[in-house]
Amino acid sequence: MRPMSTLDTWWAIAVWALGFVLLLSGTGKLRHPLPTALAMAGFGLGGRHRTAAARALGAVELALGVGLAGRLALPLALAATTALFAAFAALLARALLRGDRFPCGCFGADDAMISGRTLVRAALLAVIAFGALVATVAGDAAAAPPLQERLLTGVVAAGLLALAALAVNVPRLTRWNAEPGPVIRQGGGA
Repeated sequence: MRPMSTLDTWWAIAVWALGFVLLLSGTGKLRHPLPTALAMAGFGLGGRHRTAAARALGAVELALGVGLAGRLALPLALAATTALFAAFAALLARALLRGDRFPCGCFGADDAMISGRTLVRAALLAVIAFGALVATVAGDAAAAPPLQERLLTGVVAAGLLALAALAVNVPRLTRWNAEPGPVIRQGGGA
């Protein structure tokens, strides 16, 4: 088996990262379908069976996440992932252009409101999925790398996602840390 090139490594990291995002969002929707069902109502989707539709969406995301992480039917999984994120970006753009404001429900219990940031995230995920699809179909990332290299790229992808999640939440963490609390002094003194 040939070693991975730098480009192969980046596409492998992208596939892992997409898989992790889908595993997280799918699990969240399965555990807490109501926020996603309410978001579907905001988007005008799902009809009377929004909770079932939210669970079905969670199951699809979970299946795609497993497919990406396991490199199972990779071109098909990447095509479906591209379509999913592109459709979500289109729904977000339409809602934001109409001036709608409602919780995203992106990760199940998440109560963050839809915003330009949500739109950029969905569009960026769609572009990354499309790039990985093109690289896979073109053969740059089609050959499965050795297991050790696949695991390393998975760890790097998880680390990059954790770093991105931390970076996105720095303003919230800064406000949380600035709240006054009790002062505890060390040592005694008279």
